[in-house]
Amino acid sequence: MERTERARALRVVKRSGSREAFDPGKILQGIDIACGKRPVPEVARQELVERVVRAVEEEFQSEVETSEVGRRVAEGLRELDQVVYVRFVSVYEDHATISDLMDAARAEANRSPPAGESDLF
Repeated sequence: MERTERARALRVVKRSGSREAFDPGKILQGIDIACGKRPVPEVARQELVERVVRAVEEEFQSEVETSEVGRRVAEGLRELDQVVYVRFVSVYEDHATISDLMDAARAEANRSPPAGESDLF
């Protein structure tokens, strides 16, 4: 089956339990929102979408949970830009309090920055 046909046949299971067609455009939209004005090249964003789509299509036959897609996006963003990663997981992991979000940011701050990412200050 051709790749676009597989993507069209794949469905995502949302947190609510509802199902909808797998849409790689939504992955890119989430990445773009998280990136905001950060210096993450468009080509890097597109490549991440392609890697996530390829991995999901290879591993899942008919359905994939949105949490699994989000986890894969978060892993990719972590390697691109730490700030973008924290922005993304603040929504994806649904942090209930600012303290939870700060804990996630502190944990990421203790990691080495991705290659090519300069210090913020």
